[in-house]
Amino acid sequence: MNPRVGEVLSVVRRTISIAIASALVGTAHCQENPNEEIPEYVRSALLKEGDIERGKSLFASDRLACAKCHSLDGTRSKAAPDLSAVGEKFGRREIIESVLTPSARISEGYETTLLMLNEGKTVSGIIKSATDQSLELLTQNGELIHVDPDEIESRRTSATSIMPQGIHAVLSKGEFNDLIEFLVSLKQVDTASRIIQGMPSVIDELTSPVELRPIIGHSLKFDQPVWLGSFPDFSDRFLVIEHQVRRIWMLKAKDESTAEEGDRKKLFLDLGPTAANEGRLAALAFHPSFVFNQKYYLLERVTLDGKMFVTVIEREVSEDGQRDSGREPRLILQVPQTTGAHFGGWLEFGPDGFLYISFGDSGPQEDPNGNAQHRNILLGKIARIDVDRQESEKPYSIPKDNPFVSDPGTLPEIWALGFRAPWRLSFDRVTGDLWVGDVGQDRYEKVAIVRRGENHGWNVYEGFEAFSNRYRREKESYTSPIFAYGRKYGPSVTGGFVYRADPRSTFYGKYIFGDYESRRIFALSQQDRTLKEIRQIGTAPQRIVSFGQDAEGEIYVVGYEGILYRIDFSTAKFE
Repeated sequence: MNPRVGEVLSVVRRTISIAIASALVGTAHCQENPNEEIPEYVRSALLKEGDIERGKSLFASDRLACAKCHSLDGTRSKAAPDLSAVGEKFGRREIIESVLTPSARISEGYETTLLMLNEGKTVSGIIKSATDQSLELLTQNGELIHVDPDEIESRRTSATSIMPQGIHAVLSKGEFNDLIEFLVSLKQVDTASRIIQGMPSVIDELTSPVELRPIIGHSLKFDQPVWLGSFPDFSDRFLVIEHQVRRIWMLKAKDESTAEEGDRKKLFLDLGPTAANEGRLAALAFHPSFVFNQKYYLLERVTLDGKMFVTVIEREVSEDGQRDSGREPRLILQVPQTTGAHFGGWLEFGPDGFLYISFGDSGPQEDPNGNAQHRNILLGKIARIDVDRQESEKPYSIPKDNPFVSDPGTLPEIWALGFRAPWRLSFDRVTGDLWVGDVGQDRYEKVAIVRRGENHGWNVYEGFEAFSNRYRREKESYTSPIFAYGRKYGPSVTGGFVYRADPRSTFYGKYIFGDYESRRIFALSQQDRTLKEIRQIGTAPQRIVSFGQDAEGEIYVVGYEGILYRIDFSTAKFE
């Protein structure tokens, strides 16, 4: 779900010398300690408007070389993210911070990959294509390098952006303001598709928004939490997953009788960070018969021997229900990834008792290999398996009513296909509908109800619009989303839940979801998978990485900066 790239420069955290800045970026206004000037540049660009045309000239100039890596026409043809709608995708402050400190937030899929090849040779760049036969890297200079996977001895992802650190050192404050003003002016062009029912050009806000009530204080905040769910045995307890450090905590609901705030938060499982710090613990699901078998399931992206996988692991809870049992876990599924991007990230048992798992296209950007459309791999798919029965050599079996069990050219695990980055899914606890929030490429985010055997279009479609014909198949039917929105409202959808807690509420039966970056919270109603109404119902204090639900159906927001919130629908009306 983050952006950036440019020319290779040495990254120095505290200082950048005049010699390096002059040699790599080029000219006159260098200071001896440019990082000391960052607050002044931030303040200047926030308070003073620049000149768009002068900023455009700076962007295109050889002096900054921004246009060498960034496209502005939506083609996404260069090494760095396309910036044609960056002014809608991010606010002014975020753009300023991204230019000044590019390594702080690197866009997923645009990380620099470093390869150590045979005989000690090294290459680096952005992955543009990855197959079993070839890996293609696009260098900062626009050169496409083809690498034989058999030649790769080791591979790692750099946490450092290749966009220049300290670019302000070669710009006056006025010039920096001009550059920022130009970037802020870049907006998404309206298209005819906006007039369709599922893509309104304006989303009205509620006069009185819902309130978000923190359920923990800052003393209990989590380290990059990404998942919250109700613990089946205890109605007053949640489990919370911390993404990168790979920890799971048990959290008690607020209890006025609790003597110490710290007593509410207990460590449930600590898997520890991976050696390359590339493990990503993403989601958890409790077995439908958990009260009898104590089984639960984790989905994680891992790196093993230099290769990336998404794994599904079965674990057990201790007899007292307070922690993981510590017993040896069982590997259920292991799916190879082409890159570290778009790995999906959700698993949940459906009303039918089978386990549904979402897999992203795994990148690179734009899915150049057509992973989401290829039926012989699980990338870009939603899978459905039976974990209670084993079949041949697999630790699970295929439900007999899966849509492709009789198709020899399609993996029988596939329930639906054509997804880019289905990060968060949920079942409506009343209707059983499977709702998906699928993160888009550069233009549109989408929300869909997914049914058996459907193709939801990526990368033939992005939202309602055609994206590419490369993997389009004759006579293939593509299912449109219920709703899609452009960069005006955010760049990264986070799927949520249908609200079912209070039947008297005007939000009852509405799908509640949000956007990670813009922090907007939305509610929509639909009929026969056609949008009826959509409203912005609030704004979260932190980036919305996930939603959670308790046993009663109340909905919670997981803030990526560490705080959890309960949405109070009683303060507002859906109108």
